[in-house]
Amino acid sequence: MCDCKKFSWILYRRFLSVFDMFLSDIDGVGRADVGRFGGGVLYYAVDGGALRLSDEGLEIKEGFYFLSVTGGTASVSDGRNAFVVGKGDLLMLTPSISVTLTSVSEDCRINVIGMSPPFFDTLRDGQLTYNRLVEFFGEAGVPVVRMEADDERCLKRLFSLFQLQSEAFLFAREGAFRHLCSLYLLQVANILYKKKRNSPACVRRPNEIYRHFKKLLVENYKEQHRIGFYADRLNITPTYLSRIVKKVTGRTVHRIVTEFIHAEAVRLLSCTDMDIKEISASLGFSDQSAFGKSFIKKEGVTPSDYRLGKGR
Repeated sequence: MCDCKKFSWILYRRFLSVFDMFLSDIDGVGRADVGRFGGGVLYYAVDGGALRLSDEGLEIKEGFYFLSVTGGTASVSDGRNAFVVGKGDLLMLTPSISVTLTSVSEDCRINVIGMSPPFFDTLRDGQLTYNRLVEFFGEAGVPVVRMEADDERCLKRLFSLFQLQSEAFLFAREGAFRHLCSLYLLQVANILYKKKRNSPACVRRPNEIYRHFKKLLVENYKEQHRIGFYADRLNITPTYLSRIVKKVTGRTVHRIVTEFIHAEAVRLLSCTDMDIKEISASLGFSDQSAFGKSFIKKEGVTPSDYRLGKGR
């Protein structure tokens, strides 16, 4: 019988390992202030009075992060520029952007929502928010906006719902979290829209291409691993598709395809009794050896050893 909760963590182990490193780098964040959801969502409340930063500071990276400052100030560096955020500021990160929190005031309070790239990509409203977010790239390095008081209060209430749902919502918990994440992203998109009201809300051509690519990928990733297949179906060149996917997600086409394939391989090994040869064939590998080599690159062990390690 598949342990679905355990399987959810397997899919997003890299994102969560970064989060674990985040926790190991600091003191003063109580477990009551930190939450995880197996679909790739992290949420935590930073208390400047209790937080103890290391000499290197606290690096936040490899995900979609939204840091809402509800009190005090924090000093932040993106490796090139240093700046200060204060009450009412919303700091937003994509997987291609990382920052280091170098210091915080004792009265600093920051509510942080983090989403893994694979999870963010599955949210219907993720692309709309991303379209708004990219308009702020390059203007001041890391996107930071000053929220209106009503918007600040709204995000604060939504953050409290993440904490509430993690403790009280037992039925259809995954669906509740997904809707809550979408609601949070729509509120962020609304905040960004207010900052640039004259900018069109429609999906631009590159993002429209990416949306169709993602739909094709979900339908064909088991049989089609080549970028040429997807480029042909979209009537564009592989080079152009690579450029668009890199711009929108911060990742390469090859990496995204590989992540889909590997996630399915892990699911089949963890949750089914299919033999390795069957799994290899179902995922479009030329033979079992090719599947084994691909799997070892990701996990460091063979598919058989991985399955044994999971108790099957």
